[in-house]
Amino acid sequence: MTLANLTGKHVDPRAAIALYEQLGKDLREQLGPHDVRTLDAYEGIARWVAAQGRA
Repeated sequence: MTLANLTGKHVDPRAAIALYEQLGKDLREQLGPHDVRTLDAYEGIARWVAAQGRA
């Protein structure tokens, strides 16, 4: 999550979204859809998608 967040802040918000999407898929498979870490990854996607609308 740190890498995705830093990527969004310093490189490319779209790349951050892609990283969070992959992380969310991986966490959902390993930990389940309701694990807090899985939900945090999906929250990261939403945050960066919303930031794209303000850009």
